[in-house]
Amino acid sequence: MLVIESANLFVRLERSDDMPDSLYQLHFPRPTLPDGVDNVPFVHGLTGFVDAGDALLITTQHLLGSLEKELVAQFTADAIIEYTNRRPALLMCDGKLEACHPHDLQLWMLYDNTGHPFLLLEGAEPDLYWDQLARELSSILSSYGVTQIIGLCSAAMGIPHTRQAPCFHHGSQHYESDDISQWEGSMRFPASFDAYLDYSLQEENFHIDGFTSQVPNYLAQSRYSPAAVQLLHVLQSFGHLSIPIGALEKDADKLMNDVNEQIDDNPELVAVVRAMEETYDSFKEEHERKKTAEADLKIFAEDIKNSDKLGAELEKFLSQVDSRTDPPHEEGDA
Repeated sequence: MLVIESANLFVRLERSDDMPDSLYQLHFPRPTLPDGVDNVPFVHGLTGFVDAGDALLITTQHLLGSLEKELVAQFTADAIIEYTNRRPALLMCDGKLEACHPHDLQLWMLYDNTGHPFLLLEGAEPDLYWDQLARELSSILSSYGVTQIIGLCSAAMGIPHTRQAPCFHHGSQHYESDDISQWEGSMRFPASFDAYLDYSLQEENFHIDGFTSQVPNYLAQSRYSPAAVQLLHVLQSFGHLSIPIGALEKDADKLMNDVNEQIDDNPELVAVVRAMEETYDSFKEEHERKKTAEADLKIFAEDIKNSDKLGAELEKFLSQVDSRTDPPHEEGDA
């Protein structure tokens, strides 16, 4: 039993006899890997907590709609989702209830353009049994020989839509490029299940790469397909997958044109965007300056280290030479 106490919180957690033995049902027949395949990435990005611009929803819908797929497992929504917190949508037509759209959480085997498989966990973020769900997912992933985990996320940020901001990266190893920026420093934040799953799998020695696409905060409540395109390009690169993106890129270009037209018609919005551009450009220039300075400092430190090493080796060599050239000591010398 676990008891957590604070000034405003008292929670008592204990294992219940009603805790389900399993949170999922495997689909039959279970998908199997093609012969010779030994690198199956696992991709996850769930909706419900952080999905600015519906980027995760767009990404998963695009993958499921454009690639061959097989269902691996269906997770029990009744066990892991609190319906009173996220109520299912009902459709009423002329006073009659016509349809219900419950929450789903599913694990799929997808095949890229070359036939290479990868696993995708998609659907609603669970409310309950995070530890058990993480353990069961780990077991399924291990059965498929998965070692690489790719987490996807999107977050609202104070950036202008006219600038292509890099994805933020977190993971087992440091990584940074022109298109990807590494999270720096320390921070404490409320975990999503995706982040919690990354941590749990990292503790079991899975290799983690997580990516967060930045969505302009004034467009975060709209469907922002450019963020989904960015996530798909990252997935292609890090997962070594071939994914059709052309149609979604056209949709993203159209969206950007529509946004620009709406803003250009409003001088006040134009001024706001220009101010955001100046702020972003200044921040980026300062960031690049610091990176250059840090790189120069590292080179200088390495040069100093090498110089110290060379100096120590030279000193050692000279001492050996001195010991060989010293005159012999004879008895009676004063």
